[in-house]
Amino acid sequence: MDDYEKIYREFRWNTPEYFNFGNVIDEFSTDHNRVALLWEDQEGNRAHLTFGDFKEQSNRIANVLRELGIAPGDPVLLVLPRIPIWQAAYIGALKTGAIVVPCTAMLREKDLVYRANHSGAKAIIASVDSATMVGDLRSQCPTLAHYLIIGATRSGWKRRKHRRGSRSSRRAPATPQFATTPRAPPRNPRRCSTRMATSIATSSPG
Repeated sequence: MDDYEKIYREFRWNTPEYFNFGNVIDEFSTDHNRVALLWEDQEGNRAHLTFGDFKEQSNRIANVLRELGIAPGDPVLLVLPRIPIWQAAYIGALKTGAIVVPCTAMLREKDLVYRANHSGAKAIIASVDSATMVGDLRSQCPTLAHYLIIGATRSGWKRRKHRRGSRSSRRAPATPQFATTPRAPPRNPRRCSTRMATSIATSSPG
């Protein structure tokens, strides 16, 4: 017990002055064969993605967000199913310094309205399947200025095309095609990077 008390008193988190998780992904990508994700859906579509794939994909997403004016500290809602681009979009948003607000694709309109307004979200990235519901947020979420869709063309949205994942055995939804962007800017470790919301059946999330 004495040792525990001493360790407890002397413990300090060894955190850098500035840190961005996107740079960790970029550093891992120096090993071009290092696998980051093995993915398969219920239909047997597969993707085999390396850290190099995620570096390229997240850089392209970050570039688009920056072009739209997303600045460090701006919340971005991520409303995607469990497809490989979810990770790339998450990392890409972090690289801009944005606050990521991950939202399961099973959320309903009222849940997204709450999250968008509570966080003050500036942009939302969604899949085609969620586009109709997400599009209805325009009149209810005044801070949402940018709507990005993964997949098909839709009026009023910024379109981003899929492309096949690295070494996919079958056609699989993968990444949007963006231009590359420089190394991620440093992030103060005391600044928020992700904003989570719990969900319960009887009231708004906290």
